[in-house]
Amino acid sequence: MAEQTIPKQLATPSVNSSTILAGSTIFCYAAGLVLGFVLMEVPCYADWCLEHQQPFAKANSQIALGVFYVWTAIAFAFLILTNRNKKLQRKLRNPFVVPFVKPLSYSLGELLFIIWVAALLAFNLGFFTVQVEALLSSEPYARRKLNPFRRQAFYWTMMTGKLTDVAMGLSMLLTAKNSGYASLFGVSVDRYVRVHRGVGYFLWVAIALHTILYLVFTAQYRTLPDLISVLFYGSQKSATHDHPLGWGEGNWMVTMGTYSTIVFIFVAIFSLPIVRRRAFRLFYYSHFLVFPAMIFAYLHAASDFYYCIPGLGLYAIDLLFRTRASVTLVKVEKVVEEPTGHVRVDFTWPAGLERTTAGSQWGLFNFPTVSRLDWHPYSFANAPGSSAGTILFKPNRTLKPSTNFENSLARALLANPDQEAQSTALTLRLDGPFGSINFAPAEQDCVVCIVAGTGVSPAFGVIRQTLAESTKCRVVLLWSLKESRGELVSLVQEVIQEGGDRLECKIFCTETDADSSSSNEEEPSLLKKDLKVSSETFTSSSNSIRLSNKRLLASDEFSLCVPKDIRSLGIFICGPPAFTEDMRVASCKFAEAHKSMEVSIQEDGFEF
Repeated sequence: MAEQTIPKQLATPSVNSSTILAGSTIFCYAAGLVLGFVLMEVPCYADWCLEHQQPFAKANSQIALGVFYVWTAIAFAFLILTNRNKKLQRKLRNPFVVPFVKPLSYSLGELLFIIWVAALLAFNLGFFTVQVEALLSSEPYARRKLNPFRRQAFYWTMMTGKLTDVAMGLSMLLTAKNSGYASLFGVSVDRYVRVHRGVGYFLWVAIALHTILYLVFTAQYRTLPDLISVLFYGSQKSATHDHPLGWGEGNWMVTMGTYSTIVFIFVAIFSLPIVRRRAFRLFYYSHFLVFPAMIFAYLHAASDFYYCIPGLGLYAIDLLFRTRASVTLVKVEKVVEEPTGHVRVDFTWPAGLERTTAGSQWGLFNFPTVSRLDWHPYSFANAPGSSAGTILFKPNRTLKPSTNFENSLARALLANPDQEAQSTALTLRLDGPFGSINFAPAEQDCVVCIVAGTGVSPAFGVIRQTLAESTKCRVVLLWSLKESRGELVSLVQEVIQEGGDRLECKIFCTETDADSSSSNEEEPSLLKKDLKVSSETFTSSSNSIRLSNKRLLASDEFSLCVPKDIRSLGIFICGPPAFTEDMRVASCKFAEAHKSMEVSIQEDGFEF
């Protein structure tokens, strides 16, 4: 009986999250396409529905919206085709190299996407150049007798407003972390989040120009009190006549736009790298202000919403996937302070939560003991699919715990020297995992991980994935760090034991004597007793670890650690921006010098 039942159960197809996300992505796109045109046919809730007031404007808006969805469909079709061609996919994902020019931080695929966006924006500029010119030449506007300066200001006010439609729609399409982009198009979260950031910056510039140009246009015929009125609490006065005060007469259109701009300013400021890296909480929560800003934008001009429907649908589905994980308490099993000052946290994946599926993945972590509001990104160091999760971080002990989240976290995690006793009371919440590795480790003859500082954490995941999926691939870890005793880090010893003869590890310690003495004075151990590392464990793996007190020069190391007769090489780079830039340049030069070798490069940084 059992022998007959079990095969039937195994043969039953299961609907996994990738299938659901792929289907929901297609559905949201189709729903946006249909609803965008349907909603243009019914009265909107904005203060001034231009599409319903002027058939001329409605026809133009429908054409522009149609081009947006068709242009997006072309991009999707291209991505599906490249997802089936591994050679082309590799070329698109690697950093873009131009002869005699420094390799760019963007991949060829990202540059093609930028060109795609620029072409879409260029169409809108060209199309509305003709249409806005025709609008300004129409009888109602001709009666205004605008002087050339005001006419140009009004013209570009209209143009930048249309550009915000496209930018807002594209930005929302690239917001959801759980989507079908990976399974349908082969595009990782890390890649499109990076592009989302660039589109977002463009959106903020367009919004700022739209606001400034309108002020230039309208300030010329308004008194200061009337200008303040129209910006902040509605106005009855327009360029040609007075409106009755009430919704739907155009009194509040500018006011709603002002409110939307003000909210977007906060989002823009808190998204700058200097804020994102130093005050992640501000960055994280300020992004939710986008939704009231979008409501104000819709009440200002309804056309924004027609472009955002697919992205809003995908984000709603993304929240459904992430809510369960983010509210589940996860037990911390083990906390270790490494000899380098890094802190290792091990936890057990709860049943039903998605585990890591590849190296280089990351998640957002919350530790309720420290703060119920702070969510911070950390990379996973555990093997993909493992029932135990691991993260590694480095507190900055030069800052006070009260002003630094990771110092507070380290103090809370390491408060009790009896780690097993304290672990029962520690919990965390997890939002993720996200991201993936761009190349397939099992298909490489050699994988080289070039990392600095805590950038070694995702490298451990890449190494473990490679060792698990391939029995022949050679793996090399090149780790640059300021602290000494990196060879005693527990995760280093673990991967050395797992890799055996196939794994080579070289650690570059850049700590000077002054740094060492300063570190001893200002960064005392957070544990009440020093961490003891088994000398037997280290002795068994010491033959695979090489130590150096020199600066890591990737060009030299490639010639030493990469066999010349291999056909494929995967390079994983992670670290601070300056480090990743140097390593990217060296990797691209190596790839150019060895064109017979298929070189795949993935660059991760502390960008999120």
